[in-house]
Amino acid sequence: MRKTNTINVFYKQSLPHILPIGATFFVTCRLNKTNFIRLNNSLPQVYMKKISDELEAKIFEIRTSYFLNPEAEIYKQQKIFFKKFDAALDKVYDGIDYLKNDEVAQIIADRMHKYDGKYYDLLAYCIMPNHVHLVIDTSVQVQGLKKDEINAENYKQLDVIMQLIKGGSSFEINKVLNQTGKFWQLESYDHYARSVEELSRIIWYVVNNPVKAKLVKEWTDFPFTYCGRSLWRAAKATRYFSSAGITLIFSFFPPRNTSNCTACPIDFSSNNLCKSSIEFIFDVFNPTIISPFINSEL
Repeated sequence: MRKTNTINVFYKQSLPHILPIGATFFVTCRLNKTNFIRLNNSLPQVYMKKISDELEAKIFEIRTSYFLNPEAEIYKQQKIFFKKFDAALDKVYDGIDYLKNDEVAQIIADRMHKYDGKYYDLLAYCIMPNHVHLVIDTSVQVQGLKKDEINAENYKQLDVIMQLIKGGSSFEINKVLNQTGKFWQLESYDHYARSVEELSRIIWYVVNNPVKAKLVKEWTDFPFTYCGRSLWRAAKATRYFSSAGITLIFSFFPPRNTSNCTACPIDFSSNNLCKSSIEFIFDVFNPTIISPFINSEL
């Protein structure tokens, strides 16, 4: 297990975990008692080890061969791995859907919000019937610190954060369900976002998950989907958004939802949003998502 300033930045159980300090992470947690159907004539643990070993072998091959851009190729293989992982997660699970219970889902949501602003910025999550998707930005912990000042005393690594979320919620959930034992699978899937563009795609994937599963028609209709709100209001009334920003915004909110000012329809060509629409956008989006798309001119 490799460490930086006594903080784990890489480890492997059934899955490989790459955990850069201060990164933004996409995490998927599964229920311990989820009984998946057999995949490729294998039990879930065997299947997960199989695709994990395949990924590790591919990464080794890439690092020991000649590739013009090995990191891009590794990222490609990681995406292939997640597609297999996600497909397994969506298979029939014998009716084990504890997270459909609103009281259970609320416990998990409250636990994730508990550490928001302390150990991470909570960007998005979705609590599905048998798993949870979560997106957090851990850079809030290292703001104002020099690299050599960061250590396990002042920085909670992702694995520690997930222990806090899953461990605390597990105890309360078991009381609600009148059961004992482990509620969550020990290991979670995690991936760190390499770019703002990738982060945008991840967040859209997370909030759109109930739509993909045909649970709702619009992501905003699902009760336990969250996209981080912001108190960032200082310049909201005079900002202009870049074309990329407009595209991103409308991927989440069609014009009919974004423009809450009917007297001022949004003009795609001018990139100019009315004041009330800008206020709405800043109410809904975390600055981590929006700020890279704001033009510097005021």
